[in-house]
Amino acid sequence: MNHNELKILGEAGLYERVDKSFVDKAVRNFDFLIYKLEDGNGDAPEFNYNSHPSKNVCLYNSVGAIYPYLNNQQKKEVVEVHLKRFKIIEQSHVNHNHMRFIREPLLLADICAASKSYYWPGFDNESDLWEDEKNFSYLEKEIMENGLFKTKKVKSDFLVAYGLLCADLSKFGEDYIKIVQPEFLDRVLEGIVTITVDGIRNKRHVAKEMAALRKRLPKSTHEKLEEFKKMMFN
Repeated sequence: MNHNELKILGEAGLYERVDKSFVDKAVRNFDFLIYKLEDGNGDAPEFNYNSHPSKNVCLYNSVGAIYPYLNNQQKKEVVEVHLKRFKIIEQSHVNHNHMRFIREPLLLADICAASKSYYWPGFDNESDLWEDEKNFSYLEKEIMENGLFKTKKVKSDFLVAYGLLCADLSKFGEDYIKIVQPEFLDRVLEGIVTITVDGIRNKRHVAKEMAALRKRLPKSTHEKLEEFKKMMFN
């Protein structure tokens, strides 16, 4: 893969925004992508960990765009590379200038879970998008297109989707569910469950966390949340 192909993947950030044949090619070139993520040299944009996030976002999201198609071992490798690199950077810098720009729900969630929530950017910056909006119709026109977010309006598709679904952060959860692409929503919900209960082995604690999550998210998501929880513990 060349620089232009990496750029296409990086700017998309989600496989829904890239032609399927291009995604398949990128998956076949996983070794190349993970090498670029590790070293950040050659044809790829420079991976400078203390620079402005725009220097890094293409590499995060070029891998993120194919992340759902990777096998478990490949996903583990991707997460380990991120954690290895983040280790040399101050936590607040990682969360504000790195994690906050990862678009793919499963990738961001897996990094968060693997770090035991040490790396989690929160919603402070994203909530500005909807806090002053009185109706969802206007917000949809501003930040959405074809059931996905506009890349020039939203920095992390996962964070904005998660924030919109949370009753304590947004009043637009059910409205958003009606128009979002279903496959993307499924990955958002799976990512949320991963962050919530990954690593917990006490069944009572899991039940408590899931009950709190159900109170926070729209009722129409509850069945899916339970499905993803069962998948994690089977």
